[in-house]
Amino acid sequence: MDEPIQKPEEGPNQIESFNLVVGLIFDRLYGDFPIKQRVDETYLGPRFEEVIQVPEVDERRGPVRKRTAGHRYVSYSNVPPKSYIMETLDWLVREGFLLRAGEAGYKAEYQLSVQTLNILGRAPEGLSENLGSQLSDVVRESGQEAGRAAIGEIVGQIIGAAARGAIGS
Repeated sequence: MDEPIQKPEEGPNQIESFNLVVGLIFDRLYGDFPIKQRVDETYLGPRFEEVIQVPEVDERRGPVRKRTAGHRYVSYSNVPPKSYIMETLDWLVREGFLLRAGEAGYKAEYQLSVQTLNILGRAPEGLSENLGSQLSDVVRESGQEAGRAAIGEIVGQIIGAAARGAIGS
């Protein structure tokens, strides 16, 4: 029987990784709007490294899930960073958060949708700063653990606002 993938002592879990990557994508595209951008590890910047793990030994979980020593993966997964970014971008396009110029893939360029731009430009009740500014602030200044929590909260507000808009609440 194969050894299960061991959870590392440090690093974000799957939802924290997703929230951080989405937060970085929104932050960068918001700052570059209206210019379309290719999105990759370099574009997302050094904070993206928080979700990366490099196992020191081969790890297996059944016949399908394997991590090879010395290779880069997103925390708690067997997914390489490039694939993870592409899957996240595809989901954001499908859900209407981003627009894609060109065919899906590594050469496509992305831009915030009007829906996402409107949400990022809103200030939550009781706050004077809009979500886009809040996201930029936490991406730039927060420590790893606190930063991931703050980014996750803002990404949750953005996705929640989109969901409420879709159901008319």
